[in-house]
Amino acid sequence: MKIHYFSKFLALSACSLATTVFAQPTKPAKIDTEFPYFRGSGELVSTGSFSGPKIDLGAGIMVNGETELKSGYGLGLALGRQWRSENDKKEFVFHRAEIEFVTTSTPRKSVRILETKSVDDSLRSEALFANYLRRVHESKDYRFWLGAGVGFARTKVPGGPTFSTGCDCPKGGSESGYAYQVKAVAHRQWDKNLLVQAHIAYRSLPGFSSGGAPSTTYDRFYQGTVGIGFEYLFD
Repeated sequence: MKIHYFSKFLALSACSLATTVFAQPTKPAKIDTEFPYFRGSGELVSTGSFSGPKIDLGAGIMVNGETELKSGYGLGLALGRQWRSENDKKEFVFHRAEIEFVTTSTPRKSVRILETKSVDDSLRSEALFANYLRRVHESKDYRFWLGAGVGFARTKVPGGPTFSTGCDCPKGGSESGYAYQVKAVAHRQWDKNLLVQAHIAYRSLPGFSSGGAPSTTYDRFYQGTVGIGFEYLFD
């Protein structure tokens, strides 16, 4: 009898050991694998007050103005891919490369050129960036990234307002040129194929200059943004 129970004990122990040894390893979460993805996001945009426009009245006469902006908003779409490599310690290093399109609208509050005038219009921009990001930290639920992007952007500046001096300035228009940004991003897996993303970014966009006299010049525009979005992970 004792031998019978002992045999059953050995059989159960062997089965348990085999299950432990030959069990499939736990699959990593989707967030820690390689995949292409698509992202949609929204953001709050702060450009703040800045020096400009600069008005050239001719004959060497320059007038410097100041523009006050309200907080604006932005929308973004991105298509990219996440992949991983190994470092010298055989640890995974995660990378991302993506193409991102961002459009923003920032309301103007007032323009001051000798006197202050209230305005009700918006400074707009459209930008296309090629971004690279690298994972710099991870916790149980979150993944953190730092990255930068370069690209091409177009800014649209409204004209006016009309001042009591009768000057046909400041003039409005649009300008295209290079743009760049730096980003910090945090991810959390929401569902099997869905991530929620939060980011902060700092962007530099082309300024604007009109020809003719009196001419209007805006230096480059700088934006600080805080945003949230969702990423769909393709299989």
